[in-house]
Amino acid sequence: MKSIFRELAKKHASKIEAGSSELEALDMGIEFESAAIKYYEDHLKRAEKPLECKFVEHLVEEEREHRKILENLKYYYTDPEGWLMEKGRAGLDGA
Repeated sequence: MKSIFRELAKKHASKIEAGSSELEALDMGIEFESAAIKYYEDHLKRAEKPLECKFVEHLVEEEREHRKILENLKYYYTDPEGWLMEKGRAGLDGA
């Protein structure tokens, strides 16, 4: 796992600055979460014991939830009105 994060950090080193935009940060976070999901899914294929499988499945679900949160934030930043209509439970009935 450390090697995956080192590789991604090296890839994005020139992009990471104090002035990085929210979208750039979210894109990097989504990429990191996707890499973690792949890592754990690959590990799950090699898992042999039921408890190990259950634990790794839980890790995969956690990483998917993290990615979903970041994708949701990106959607909000890029299309706040669309996000509000879809996720914010806004209605058009005036209520």
